[in-house]
Amino acid sequence: GLLFPSEPPSTALGGQCLERVEGTAITVKEFKRRFYSTDMPVVLANLGKDWRALRVWDDLEWWKRFHGHRCVPLEIGRYSDISDWCEEVMTVNDFVEKLMEPSVREDAQNIAYLAQHPLIDQLVDLRQDFEIPALCAKSLLRINAWMGTAGTITPCHFDSYDNLLGQVAGYKFVRLYLESDTYCMYPDRLTRHSQGNVSAVDIENSRHSLGNFSAVDVENPDLKRFPDFARAKAFDVVLGPGDFVFIPARCWHYVRSL
Repeated sequence: GLLFPSEPPSTALGGQCLERVEGTAITVKEFKRRFYSTDMPVVLANLGKDWRALRVWDDLEWWKRFHGHRCVPLEIGRYSDISDWCEEVMTVNDFVEKLMEPSVREDAQNIAYLAQHPLIDQLVDLRQDFEIPALCAKSLLRINAWMGTAGTITPCHFDSYDNLLGQVAGYKFVRLYLESDTYCMYPDRLTRHSQGNVSAVDIENSRHSLGNFSAVDVENPDLKRFPDFARAKAFDVVLGPGDFVFIPARCWHYVRSL
């Protein structure tokens, strides 16, 4: 079947490369001492390299064959373009055929994102394709999935909980800023004209209205509007299949699919 890209496109890493450790070699004790206890993000390379998901989820025909009839919520279009953005429920088959396959074949212009969705709860058979990493097994709260075309963006924000973000198929560019740089990040309530993929439109009812989003487009910052942002120190990484990044609570992070 048609597969996700096996090599990442060239991406300029403007920030400092985030520290990488071998995810299968680091012990839970060492991880907690060096990174968890110090709120320091880190790339856990190859942590999921033995997952069955890496062998089957990257085949788009597999998604159609086994889950094509199921319906999933999608964000369609660039969120920065209010005239071209909507939320839509679509079958997995249509999502793959109309949006994912064109994106894999060429530099398609259509942007679509299944974002922060409890897909593993909906499609329970997926649970047999991966293992919960020992680093978080005792404190796991929830599992969400993201699946989308190239060009999907999650704007720079922080969460109130720790994250372990793993890549199964394709590649993602992740840019992070430590909590200590919050004074440079211009926290703002998310507005409808912000860039990136989020789920709510009404600012009063939005789950993102807690001041945890940055008003800055971190890849193309307007330093006249946001001069203090020039002092923020970026840490960059490109995640490939099997790679994870630990994102501590209140660590700012921005994600773009390649």
